[in-house]
Amino acid sequence: ILEDENAAEELDTATVSQEDAVSLLTVHRAKGLEWDVVFLPALAAGTFPARSQGYDNPVDYPRYLPYEMRVDADALPDLTGAGDDKERKAILADQHQDQEWRIAYVATTRARHLLLLSGAFWTGGKRPNKRSEFFEMGFDLEGSAKERIVTDPGLPPELFVPSDHAAPPDPLFDGGWPEALRRASEPDWLETYPVHADAARDKASQLRLELDALPEPPEAALPGSFTTSVTGLVTMARCPQQFRWSAVDRLPRRPSAGRMRGITFHRRVELRNLGKVPLEDVDDTSYDLPRDGEGAGGRSPVDPFTVFVETRFADMRPRFVEVPIDLRIGASRVRGRIDAVYEPEPGTWEIVDYKSGRRHDDPATAVQLQAYAVAAAEGAIATDRPEHLTVSFAYFGGGELEEAIEVVDDAWLDTARERLEALTTRAAAGDFVPTPSAACASCDFLTFCSAGQQFVAASP
Repeated sequence: ILEDENAAEELDTATVSQEDAVSLLTVHRAKGLEWDVVFLPALAAGTFPARSQGYDNPVDYPRYLPYEMRVDADALPDLTGAGDDKERKAILADQHQDQEWRIAYVATTRARHLLLLSGAFWTGGKRPNKRSEFFEMGFDLEGSAKERIVTDPGLPPELFVPSDHAAPPDPLFDGGWPEALRRASEPDWLETYPVHADAARDKASQLRLELDALPEPPEAALPGSFTTSVTGLVTMARCPQQFRWSAVDRLPRRPSAGRMRGITFHRRVELRNLGKVPLEDVDDTSYDLPRDGEGAGGRSPVDPFTVFVETRFADMRPRFVEVPIDLRIGASRVRGRIDAVYEPEPGTWEIVDYKSGRRHDDPATAVQLQAYAVAAAEGAIATDRPEHLTVSFAYFGGGELEEAIEVVDDAWLDTARERLEALTTRAAAGDFVPTPSAACASCDFLTFCSAGQQFVAASP
């Protein structure tokens, strides 16, 4: 223990206890900061000052960055004049020790009144540690006090082994998170924690977003397989040629002001529903949105979010927000994100896709609701499946809410599956025959599509 001779008089109890918290820092972060009392614990040989198991030696090991390419090149030793590898290692070892002692100097000069050093014979090894030479140096300093000096290391302490039955406390789950994790596959498992069910559901929703952002592991492509997004499947239903140029043999597309308005609207609604900032940055793939000319419904005459906050949805809390889906259709996969899933009563689901534009007639957009309904029915949204299901578009761009609602039954689902399978099979086979329609007039690829040009020229 190194002690200022006047520390006992200068350091009163009020000064020491004015803060309830104790700052835990590495010595590397202590520069420029001071405290009344500083503890340096567990000073064992090889721990502080630390040994190094290897040195950045680019002369002998090509895995290290050459010195001349490093920003700290001026502070690095010259290894070119050393005769062999052993001599270079000695130079690097000396440099490392110099740096460690500079750090030690900083650590010992951060205490205003009292500096306490302690050793540790046992830190997990099979043999007791020796005292650090830094600790030994402290004994020789004038004014230092030595207390409770132990020379016999004794036997190593028993390691603490947590009990399998002892669950750490958790703010969301009674009985701890391990028990909750084991029960997570049970239907309505969150409802068994009524006090924290809403908070746990928020955590689960955010975790799904984070997991969905992870890269997919590589997998072998199956014959006749295809992977696309829900938006891509809507495009395929509208015009296979447009799908080819937007998702397969991609051509440049014009910036879309309408699409950016839609992204902004969806982000604001998502933040309102979640009550927090989403994990991922918003980009063109964050939501299932059409581009201008693909059923966007035209520019909104009023702010669609202003309309949203005046509707029934503003005060409804969705069960799921921006929930990702990964739907298997035969050998193919369809991915997307559902804006909101409401559950007004247990077993009754309402899947809603928000639209920032005005209501419009485009048969291709029905594919979006069909994909969402099939995902819900096949357990691609949650472990439980709805007993009663409706899917709908909610349009907020016409000055007031307009809804297009579909009641889902077995016959409706069969039709939806048949359409999804037909579209994915056609896409996997590379059948991209153009299907001209009114959407050709605003298609990004009209310049390259003779069928679309002929249709537009013949249109009144």
